[in-house]
Amino acid sequence: MSRVITKQLENRPHFVTECTLLVEGIHNGSGGPLYYPADELQRSAPRWNGIPIVLYHPVVNGVGVSAMSPEVFTNRRVGFCFGARMIGNRLVADAWLDVERLQIVDYDLFVQLNKGEGPIEVSTGLFTSNSPERGIFNGVAYTAVARTHLPDHLALLPGQVGACSVDAGCGLLRNSENRELDQFDHLAEIFPFLNDVYEPETDDAQSEEAAEEDEIVAYYFGSGGAPI
Repeated sequence: MSRVITKQLENRPHFVTECTLLVEGIHNGSGGPLYYPADELQRSAPRWNGIPIVLYHPVVNGVGVSAMSPEVFTNRRVGFCFGARMIGNRLVADAWLDVERLQIVDYDLFVQLNKGEGPIEVSTGLFTSNSPERGIFNGVAYTAVARTHLPDHLALLPGQVGACSVDAGCGLLRNSENRELDQFDHLAEIFPFLNDVYEPETDDAQSEEAAEEDEIVAYYFGSGGAPI
């Protein structure tokens, strides 16, 4: 089960939780439907350590760009990936999310993570060498294989759907729906102002919010939209 804990990195509080970056399979990203084999995911794992986590994919004039720039770090970066590893057919990493940066970049996302609410869609920004190979994986045909993965960033996609979606097995807090998590007391020690703005929800309010979230998640999952 996914957990969110708070740890210090460079003397700054960070939310830390496991994230599934990719699973073996066919994913339809900006390069079209590609097969991502487990052996390539395994080889790429060490390269994900230290890779920045940003809010949405950085885009300039409608074209995706690298996150490795001062502008993206200033405006979009919220953390880093560490401890990348394979678990079965899943490439996972520990997402270290800077609490103060989250409040600046996307306060709603900060609140969601503080409550341990998920799931949250993610999408990998990486360069691949696509080999024209034909085959079938789990009954689905493919014409190219994504090899030599060179990670650039991991994008958090609140309100959107990634190429490797939560339904496909990727994302943050995928198993957190029924989990009770209360980090507020600990965070309030770090950020006393939270005591003035946080109001616990009633059971009725929580039930209504859960129903609304179910509707939104179902809509996005059913939309079939491509990641941005």
